[in-house]
Amino acid sequence: MRNVKTAYTAEKEKRDRAIYREYCEIMRRPGAASTYVTAYLMKKYNIHSPATIWHIRRRMEQQEQSS
Repeated sequence: MRNVKTAYTAEKEKRDRAIYREYCEIMRRPGAASTYVTAYLMKKYNIHSPATIWHIRRRMEQQEQSS
């Protein structure tokens, strides 16, 4: 059976990858604080909960490890 993704799922995965990529990029900078980076990403992507950013990061990290 083929893995068929809806437009919403594909868009969400694309957004999640962008958030994770940006989080990692910013955190590589000296002096970057996770709390402030999370707040920045929440505002930029209109996310209302820090836990959402945390879940996105964990999901993307798991995908990286499994591939």
